[in-house]
Amino acid sequence: MAMKMSYGEFIRNRRKDLHISQHYLAEALECTPQAISKYENDKTTIYLGMLGKFSRLLQVDITGFLRCLDEKNNDLADRLEFDRKAFQERLLFLREKRHLTQKAFSSQIGIPVFKITKWETGKALPSLEEFMQLAEFYSLSYEALYFGQGPDEKEDIPEKKENKELPKKKIVLRRILPWVFVGFAIAIFVILVLVLSLIFAPPSGPSSSSSSLPSSTTVSSSQSSVSSTGQVHSGSGRPPIIISVDISAE
Repeated sequence: MAMKMSYGEFIRNRRKDLHISQHYLAEALECTPQAISKYENDKTTIYLGMLGKFSRLLQVDITGFLRCLDEKNNDLADRLEFDRKAFQERLLFLREKRHLTQKAFSSQIGIPVFKITKWETGKALPSLEEFMQLAEFYSLSYEALYFGQGPDEKEDIPEKKENKELPKKKIVLRRILPWVFVGFAIAIFVILVLVLSLIFAPPSGPSSSSSSLPSSTTVSSSQSSVSSTGQVHSGSGRPPIIISVDISAE
């Protein structure tokens, strides 16, 4: 049984068959010719995110590249781009669809849990070999796992509907809640202003009902009154002055 050639050998042989220079390939992949040379000599591993671009430039499909075969049975690599965020969500969706925890999935597929965690959180991507292992585990074509859309329409991975089709009650609440918070904030502000105005208002002095009149207009209340008995009563509280008048004739 013939051994499969390395990815570096496949890239070099396919590039020469298509009469593509390293400079052309480097420019298309936005890297340097030295980087292409390292790829072809297997000194640098192929990044999963570049798999689609390599397949498009070498005129093969994803499956053909991964198997190092000059095959192109679909044009998905020509039409679609790799979406890292979507790929991350796709891996999470596929695992949860089978009701597997990361630990259970790790034991079944033989991949460490820390790697699965990094893939599902978008912190890392699988190697090409790990990617192929994932596709085989989920019984998907490489294109379906890579793009979320396979050559066969039955392989398409559906999106989570609960993220897009929210219940009507949730939609109504999302629209009303902001206005409720605004009204609540305004009410709190008004109450706060009223409380502060009462606390810091200047104190008003007691009104004097017996304000004194100017001295020029003051009328003495100690005027004397003479009674019919001839006694003079003083309003000042002093003892009355008794005046006796002798009315007898001489």
